[in-house]
Amino acid sequence: MNCLDPYNVIWTSQSKNSGESMPVSGGDIGLNVWVEHDELLVYMGRAGYRDANGALLKPGRVRVKLLPNPFENADFRQALTLREGYVLVTAGEGGTIRMLPAWPEAWDVDFKLHAPYKTTVEGTFRAGEMTSLHVTPKERQDDVLGLGATVAT
Repeated sequence: MNCLDPYNVIWTSQSKNSGESMPVSGGDIGLNVWVEHDELLVYMGRAGYRDANGALLKPGRVRVKLLPNPFENADFRQALTLREGYVLVTAGEGGTIRMLPAWPEAWDVDFKLHAPYKTTVEGTFRAGEMTSLHVTPKERQDDVLGLGATVAT
């Protein structure tokens, strides 16, 4: 356990607006991530993007609406992991776990998610690609969706 782990932020309900977003940054790239009205939203920022008064500008906003809607009638979880610096949104219904990661593409990330139904999902992203994904217990492997990787057996 890392000294930052007790301070990770976990939400179990969606945000009302961007004021309830989770920050993610590294280098000169920054993101604010939140889920509002069953849509994933991300503000993007970059060092040096300032107006004439020196205020930091957000040069982009992305709104993602997924169909079918993974958040409808589902167990919701949004977690900010401080040590690795990423946000992971999960939604589960009927035992299915849908994962929506948020971090800049160039980052290398290792993550571990303690999901509903006594499920643990561990994975590795390298150079924007999922290189490994392990789900325990094994019988839950088919229930993990949304990361574009083959689950290790």
